[in-house]
Amino acid sequence: MFAFEILNTISRRTGIPHFSQNNRPPNHTDLADARVLNVDGTCLRGPVRNFSVIEGAPGNPDKDYRFATPDFLIEGVSYFAVCQVRDTLDLVVSQYFSQGWLHTPNDDFSQVRKDLRAGRISVYDYALMEFEGRSDFGQESILQKMARLRVLEERLGPDRFLCVQYEEMVVDYDQWAARIEAFLQDAIPGIGSILSDLRPEYPPPEVDQEFFSDPLEYVAKNGSRLRHVRSPYPGDHRRFLTPAEIADLRSREQVLIST
Repeated sequence: MFAFEILNTISRRTGIPHFSQNNRPPNHTDLADARVLNVDGTCLRGPVRNFSVIEGAPGNPDKDYRFATPDFLIEGVSYFAVCQVRDTLDLVVSQYFSQGWLHTPNDDFSQVRKDLRAGRISVYDYALMEFEGRSDFGQESILQKMARLRVLEERLGPDRFLCVQYEEMVVDYDQWAARIEAFLQDAIPGIGSILSDLRPEYPPPEVDQEFFSDPLEYVAKNGSRLRHVRSPYPGDHRRFLTPAEIADLRSREQVLIST
């Protein structure tokens, strides 16, 4: 997980405490006492997969600090949020294969996995399920998370909120890193050199951009190469969705996010 690697490296190089469920052992529930652990009160948290803000004291610290942000952090400290988003349809395609073939199955999505593997759910139908919160993948749908992101942005304002694009990280890492450095350089001196040192390397994009109307054909052809990040490059959804399906989903996305 690249976000965790960045935060972990910053912590190791600067001594700034880092609170995360990904640490070993996890220490994300210690976040309430974070300010007393560093002379200038600076600390790091994350990555957090949800943009929710919880009012009042956390009811379940493990869950609340793992998936959301208690509002006392926003109100009680100078809270800076760097959020990253990806094209929703590329997320849907990635999630389609994760839920069907890659993630460890659980009771919540075992039936959906069976249907995906049996070819009973197309990528388009799965996108509708995910947009409407019926995919049973995670606590919130992609669009619910995007709606919460807008609320968080309004809550923090432009001086404390930065949203960067996954696509820019892949195709123009220097510009992506420069945005983060400009936003955090006062709070984390040296972050620019850290991001430079952590520059990821991606395999070259596939020359063959074959369209698959049946995702099972893709699985049969690429089963040995299925992995959590199948394709980091933008526009992967165009290999599985027709132009008409894409237009329809984009329209639905805008309506659902705004409601």
